Amino acid sequence: MRINPNLNIDQLKEDYENDKNIIVHNFLIDEDAEMLWDWLANKMPEDWWFTALKGGGDYNDAPQSIRRTDSNTQKILDNYSSIYNSFHNNEFSYIFDRTHDHVEACDCLLCKYISFFSGAAMNEFVSNITGIDQKLKKGEVFASRFTENQFLSPHHDHKKGNTGTVYSLTKNWHPSYGGNLYILDQDYKTIEKVVISTFNRLVLFDIPSRNGIPHYVSHVVPGVRQKRLSITGWLAAL
Repeated sequence: MRINPNLNIDQLKEDYENDKNIIVHNFLIDEDAEMLWDWLANKMPEDWWFTALKGGGDYNDAPQSIRRTDSNTQKILDNYSSIYNSFHNNEFSYIFDRTHDHVEACDCLLCKYISFFSGAAMNEFVSNITGIDQKLKKGEVFASRFTENQFLSPHHDHKKGNTGTVYSLTKNWHPSYGGNLYILDQDYKTIEKVVISTFNRLVLFDIPSRNGIPHYVSHVVPGVRQKRLSITGWLAAL
């Protein structure tokens, strides 16, 4: 994986200092971004995805995780009603598909991205922007896929690390489809920024040590056929 050499690092650093979050368009070189998108969208086996389901309980409680196989389809669908009830009761809740760690020495494109994410080039890039020497938090990088009726309710990422990253690989998305990232003020009501899913774009945001940064992914509208694809990770100070 190779970072786009034409990025304006000085401008990105200035924007981050002002807003504590930035959007980096065309983050990877086109060839690498296209290959990674094709793997996640078309070539990665379907049963490498898991549907993560959480409704209520403590923020740090482990969610239910169900492998995406034909035999599990109805089992996944049967959980939607209770998850939506939790959402309507203002409890932390979500439904979306995600990956888990692969076998040791896996050389698929997703694992190559994760290796890149934890490597020198990415750490140097993030440190140059944020001014903090950081490293990958082990086990905290995964691909996510939001499809119709899936969502992630407001939460804060407190104690996840110093910096959160979302690398988007979504094609042919429209804001009206939902699945947009909302960054909120500490009151959990005031919208500070809305980030629309798009292709080859990195979002980098500071995680305040006291309360985290409130954010959520809005519900994907029923009937949407496109897939909202991204890779999420957190970095912590050295």
